[in-house]
Amino acid sequence: MKLTIITINYNNREGLSHTLASVRSQRCRDFEYLVVDGGSSDGSRELILENEDIVSSWVSEPDGGIYNAMNKGVGMASGEYCLFLNSGDTLHSPDVVGRVLEAGLEADIVFGRVLNVWPDGRRREYVPSQEMTLHWIMQTGIHHAGAFIRTSLMRRIPYDESLRICADRKFFIRALVVENCTFSTLPFLVCDFEVGGVSSTSPERVREESWEIMESLFPPRLVADYRKTNVRLQALTEQLVPCRNKVIGLVCAVDRFILRVLRLLLGRRLYR
Repeated sequence: MKLTIITINYNNREGLSHTLASVRSQRCRDFEYLVVDGGSSDGSRELILENEDIVSSWVSEPDGGIYNAMNKGVGMASGEYCLFLNSGDTLHSPDVVGRVLEAGLEADIVFGRVLNVWPDGRRREYVPSQEMTLHWIMQTGIHHAGAFIRTSLMRRIPYDESLRICADRKFFIRALVVENCTFSTLPFLVCDFEVGGVSSTSPERVREESWEIMESLFPPRLVADYRKTNVRLQALTEQLVPCRNKVIGLVCAVDRFILRVLRLLLGRRLYR
């Protein structure tokens, strides 16, 4: 088996229903599908039972949080690669699995594109970088929702369950930066990601855990240098923001002036 798709869920029956529907819609069925539920009490367990025909294996029991559940899912997987598609997230189209398997999974981590979807309907496409540097991972982050990760790698470097929000970031920094694992990218959308989780609503906690990760993986001098560089970048950004706003204001003023001139010229032509 080449691919295992894993869904983590806890008391999100509605989101789980969307995820299950997207998995059911896949035209290519050559994958294993696992559901790890944290002992939900909202009918999620009954929903899983209703969809057992597409679920290869599942469990519903209390766990130690999302990363404990994700590690549990990896332990259950028999596929060579794992993709996490957590409750509320959906595969972008019915041909995603087929296109991924046709493109081939060879690198340690293969990144697909992700469509971020906000509750108010806004959408923005996340395109993974062709150069996965430490700065990119720290500043931009990586979508685990679009990442096909070699199962053996995830078992060797499990998610750090002591972290509440950024264990996936720590995994990617260790795998890509510290251990220089191979990666590649796919030129198409893999999944639609439901924005609104704890990582998007607790930015201060994200920053705190990000620095904890740096300090746990790198020597103190390197962390100190990175902090200094980060402070300089933030200061430069703060200096550039007023200039950016002035430029935008100037462009808008020029646009309004051109629009008035055009209206004036058109008016003259109409009354000749």
